[in-house]
Amino acid sequence: MPRPDPNQTRAGQTDRNLVVSANPAGPSPVGDHRRPWRLLAGAGYTHSDRCLLVLLRPGTVAGTTVAGGRRQEANMSRSKEWLVPLTGVAFVLVGIIGFAISGEPKSVDDPVREIVDFYVDNKDSVQIGAIIQVLAGLLLIFFGAYLRKVLHAAAPEEEILPLVAFIGFVIVAVGFAIDATISFALAEAADDIDPAAVQALQALWDNDFLPMILGVLAFLVATGISVIRSGALPKWLGWVMIVLAIVGLTPIGFVAAIGAAVLVLVLSIMLSLRARSAAPTA
Repeated sequence: MPRPDPNQTRAGQTDRNLVVSANPAGPSPVGDHRRPWRLLAGAGYTHSDRCLLVLLRPGTVAGTTVAGGRRQEANMSRSKEWLVPLTGVAFVLVGIIGFAISGEPKSVDDPVREIVDFYVDNKDSVQIGAIIQVLAGLLLIFFGAYLRKVLHAAAPEEEILPLVAFIGFVIVAVGFAIDATISFALAEAADDIDPAAVQALQALWDNDFLPMILGVLAFLVATGISVIRSGALPKWLGWVMIVLAIVGLTPIGFVAAIGAAVLVLVLSIMLSLRARSAAPTA
């Protein structure tokens, strides 16, 4: 009695194996492992479909061209990757510009009339500076994301420190947005609300630095420990971060914030140079 042909399907059933075998990367369960493309004739494909799939299969000129184009696009993307860490430099510069445009407002200890007059007389500059501060926060998030990528690549499996460092950057950016929101609101409504309300908002603005301190500490501690453990960056940088984090818990905590900004500049330039040297030349 002749053996049944394994390439034949049972009556009334759709041969799913033929559809699966159309994938050149997958196995051909019907027995013809070397030439799965010949099975397309029975898989319900039109003549045009079969011609296109055959042309694009690996090993053909068209398939090689498509694969080469994708590799070229990937290389081009990697060749410009060195620009991403420079968002750290941009953050510092844009942040300084934003604060310079806004100007230094009166303190809550100053007469209420002087506080109101400052925001009324400098409404446009304060609001423009607030918007620029929000942009600075956005740049910081991009830099934090890139730094997380670098730390994660060198960290042990399931290491949480790179994520904590990135969250620290996000918190700092949110702190910038809160600070800018209060300034924007004061400039917009200082002449329309009760002077006592302006003074209350000014007191809030003078003391809204705690979220930023939290974010800075998270960045310094997490990045410092991660660098010391993994060696993703020079270990002396990790120890500097730990020292600054300790200083941040003292009455001179503002030194830690200044040091963190300097570290962002250093890391930004260092990571950019590293990415540029590693970028493909073609």
